[in-house]
Amino acid sequence: MAMVCPLDKNVPNPAPIKSAANNNIQLFTVLPINNKPIAKAINDGDMTKFFPYVSIQRLIQQQELEAKLLDGEVDLGIFYTLIRHPEIACSLLTQEIYLAVPPNHTLAHRKNSHLSEVAEEPFISVTSVYAFGEMTKLFCREAGFEPDVAFEIESFDFIIQLVHAGFGITFVPQSWTENKHQKSLPFLTLDSPTCQRTIWLSWLKNRYQTPITQGFEKFATNYFEQKKSQT
Repeated sequence: MAMVCPLDKNVPNPAPIKSAANNNIQLFTVLPINNKPIAKAINDGDMTKFFPYVSIQRLIQQQELEAKLLDGEVDLGIFYTLIRHPEIACSLLTQEIYLAVPPNHTLAHRKNSHLSEVAEEPFISVTSVYAFGEMTKLFCREAGFEPDVAFEIESFDFIIQLVHAGFGITFVPQSWTENKHQKSLPFLTLDSPTCQRTIWLSWLKNRYQTPITQGFEKFATNYFEQKKSQT
C-alpha cells in the first residue's frame, strides 16, 4: 500500500514555517538516509530537478524528531510509527518483513513460515535504539513468545554475515531482500502474525505549508503510488 493524505487546507490562522525562507524544505527522518525506498526517492532525477533545496537530516531518536516537528523546526518528518498527536500522519509505504535463516537451516527450503515455529531459535537483532529492533520484538510477542536475542548489533551488514555463518536468524525488511549481496540467504514470508512496517510522513496540522512543501508532498504521493503499481 502506498498513500499520502492531502494536507489540511482548512487550518485557521496558520503560523509560518520557520524554515520556509528561500523555498527550503527541512525534512528529518529516523530512517537511515540510505534506506532503500527513501534513497531511491531522494536520488530520483525528478526530485533533484524540482526540489533542489530539500535539506534531509537524520535523528536516531523518534522522540527528538517529534519534538522538533511540534516546535516548528521541521517542515516534514518521516517516522516508523504513527505519531498520535493533533498532527496529520499518513502512510507513505508499507513493506513486508521477512525472516532470514542460515542456508543450512531446517526451514531454508521453505517459502513460508509461522513465526511461532522459530520461538526457540536465537535471534540476531539490531540494537533497541533503532525502532526496527523494537518492532520485531513486538512481532515475536504477538506470536506468543519473547525472542532469545543472542546478539544486538548496529550494522545490518554484519547481522546478515552472522546469519549466513549460522549464529542465528533475523528479521529483514523487503528492501534488503532485493540487495544482490543477500541473495544467498533464504528469506521466508511470515504467514502469522502479519509482519510489516509502515513509513509515515508527518507534518503539523496547524502550521502553514508553503507551496514548495505542498509540491514535495504531492511528489511523494505520486512517487510511491508509482512504486505500488510496479509491485
